[in-house]
Amino acid sequence: MKIGIIGASGKSGIALTKEALHQGYQVVAITCNPNKMPNFNHDSRLTIKKADLTNKQSVIKVIDNIDILISAYGPTADHPQALHQKIAETLIAIMHECQNLKRLLIIGGAGSLLNNNNEMIIETSIFPIQWKEHAWKQIQALTIFKDSAINWTYFSPSLNYNPSGSRTGKFKIANDHLITDQNGKSEISYADAAIAVIDEIKNHQFVQKRFTAGYEKC
Repeated sequence: MKIGIIGASGKSGIALTKEALHQGYQVVAITCNPNKMPNFNHDSRLTIKKADLTNKQSVIKVIDNIDILISAYGPTADHPQALHQKIAETLIAIMHECQNLKRLLIIGGAGSLLNNNNEMIIETSIFPIQWKEHAWKQIQALTIFKDSAINWTYFSPSLNYNPSGSRTGKFKIANDHLITDQNGKSEISYADAAIAVIDEIKNHQFVQKRFTAGYEKC
């Protein structure tokens, strides 16, 4: 099975690429900046392709032989404004046009996760104010995926999405509720989030659903 990873040169994309290769998949790393991609010891199962998700046709040209598409899209220096709704519509159009694609997995945000009172955490005091505008756009994008007919899965990381954390493989998964430890801390490393997402490709637990992952002990 071949996996295409959009945004593969970003922190989340690199973690996903590394984990997919670790689990034995062939990977097409799709990025605006191929020079930023690590070589992963020149792994023969990795192909790097240049494309820009703001240009639908550029993506379609490089995914003609992949089975699973993962979007790790996030704002970049070239596109600093978060375009989550537009990107969601583009991804849905790509899924409809490319019959080889069996499934789309999206790396989203934590803002729409619920607390124990079933409140979205973006509307609570624990959510960082500086990320609220960005998070509302991700929530609107999630609604677009939910209203679509494609085979989608949306992953929301924990509130503290840690790029430097270790790969432990010891985490809990859930649907819509924020996972916290005994002190109320919500955390997952990029490496462990990547395990959760790549595992979902074979587990099929959250087809046309959202899920999250986090540590019960931080």
